[in-house]
Amino acid sequence: MTPKLRRPWAAALLVWITAVLVFLAVDRLLGGALAQALGTASVWFYAAFGLASEMTYGAAAVASWRVVYGQWIIRVAWQWPLFLWSLAGGAGLGGLLSAASRLYRAPFGDPWPSDAGDLTPSVTGRPSALILLLVVLVLIAPVMEEWLFRGVFQTSLEAAAGPWAAMAVTAVIFALAHELDASNPALQPWLWTTILPLAAGLGVIRLKTRSMSGNIGLHLGYNLWAAVLIVWPLVR
Repeated sequence: MTPKLRRPWAAALLVWITAVLVFLAVDRLLGGALAQALGTASVWFYAAFGLASEMTYGAAAVASWRVVYGQWIIRVAWQWPLFLWSLAGGAGLGGLLSAASRLYRAPFGDPWPSDAGDLTPSVTGRPSALILLLVVLVLIAPVMEEWLFRGVFQTSLEAAAGPWAAMAVTAVIFALAHELDASNPALQPWLWTTILPLAAGLGVIRLKTRSMSGNIGLHLGYNLWAAVLIVWPLVR
């Protein structure tokens, strides 16, 4: 159950300010520093950048929730059946969207869904970095991102704009956060064919169930599929 807003006037404003600060910090400061230290061709860069990004998202979620609702954590009743069904659905959705995206992008010479193709060559021969990358991708990212985007952004925006508008705005913010990490998003518009449907699905689950169990399950399942795409070329 969502607690009562402690500062209703701050809900939408805080969400937008937090979004801008988080994205600037992660994409500009952390990304630039790690690129200089590790090099963008190293899997350690992807693993460290991913871990730093998710920790930043988590910190932003805690700070926002504290200001808007007066609490340090989001208290939810965990629903295992919903989580497990959503986990399976997320993996299936990842497979369907990546197949559709591959067909769409084939004429452009890019057969990979998202940026998995860029990661695969860099993980060869670096098992420890690969393990860290997979832990971040499959276990940490779904929790931190859902906490921030659906738990804080969407929930807070509902007070100002209504449930469906909040879901749509959050989906666009979520997609922007991921697509700005692409090497050249302006030249890779097909990336939106996988991220926006995922974001919409995550928003609908949060809206209909009022539980984070489904969101985290769907997101985890989707990222698990992405992990398979990274590992599969190494083991086949």
